[in-house]
Amino acid sequence: MPWLRIRRLGPTDLPRLLAHLAEVAEPGCGGVTGTGLPARLDDLDLGRVVAFGAVAGNAIIATACAVPGPEGVGIGVTEDPRYRDRGLGEMLLSQVLGARPAATGTGPAEAGSLLLRCMACLGGRVLPLTEFAGTT
Repeated sequence: MPWLRIRRLGPTDLPRLLAHLAEVAEPGCGGVTGTGLPARLDDLDLGRVVAFGAVAGNAIIATACAVPGPEGVGIGVTEDPRYRDRGLGEMLLSQVLGARPAATGTGPAEAGSLLLRCMACLGGRVLPLTEFAGTT
């Protein structure tokens, strides 16, 4: 495995996050693959979404994202198939939970909801924060 950095993702990481999602997408994944993915997620607010990534070189190879909404927080985790079984998803999930994402009085922005749908379609696990009660 290449040298890794584990860190919170910010607005300048959006192109790498989109590249990671496109990389892990399987053909026919509900229109998530190809040129439609970046266009639909371009307005993702990485200041509102809590996102951590495992970065190898300049590429994101695993992510965990928390999207706040009125009924709690949805959390999704994705991993590059070449790096599965190395505990990256669990490590990133613990970072997201440590950041204590909070529910808000409004629903998630459209791009945030789309991010969770994309992560689920890409084979990521997406669960409400209540699934993790007592783990933080």
